[in-house]
Amino acid sequence: MSSPRHQVDIFVLRYVPNILEEKFVEIGVLLCPVDDAGYAACRFLDDWRRLRSVDAQADVAMVQSLVREIERAWEQPFERAALVRRMLTSYSGGVQLFLAETVVTDDPAKELERLVRRFL
Repeated sequence: MSSPRHQVDIFVLRYVPNILEEKFVEIGVLLCPVDDAGYAACRFLDDWRRLRSVDAQADVAMVQSLVREIERAWEQPFERAALVRRMLTSYSGGVQLFLAETVVTDDPAKELERLVRRFL
């Protein structure tokens, strides 16, 4: 018997101090099922020195507050979907969310760990 397959969207959250420069740091990886049912999780930097390395004046407290908001919303499909829409359409400059890829996987949790190693 084969494992069920899951189609998941992978989002990456970046801190971009100046959109005119090509400096940024990935600060989060967010995984959610395409159909909003099933496994969803997010992970963020746990060492904010990388953020300071691209912007010594970064408002780390503001970014950490945003991370807490995302973590709370990510637990509920309706809130998660609304947050993704808001972040994709309204966020610019300092923090940007983009859809990195959509994948089909047997194990979304393992996929998230792969992405954490890749981006964070």
